Amino acid sequence: MESISDLKKEAEQYFCEASARGTPVITFKCPCCSKELRTLQPPKGVIWDTLSTCWHCGAGFFKIATQDEVRAQVPPSLGHAKQ
Repeated sequence: MESISDLKKEAEQYFCEASARGTPVITFKCPCCSKELRTLQPPKGVIWDTLSTCWHCGAGFFKIATQDEVRAQVPPSLGHAKQ
């Protein structure tokens, strides 16, 4: 399992390279720690959704990205689920 610092280095390198290639990148805040994160910007009219991990605090969250914005939220607790 990667450490948070490894994850952060990989993410920073990935988004720096993407920006250098001219790939649109947008920023948003982690729903847990409020630190700035980046993601690729979807094309106009396209919506991307995915589970993501914050490279600052390690929290998992659900991310929905459009060309204009990113919405991120922590899923409800699954503590009540039967295992």
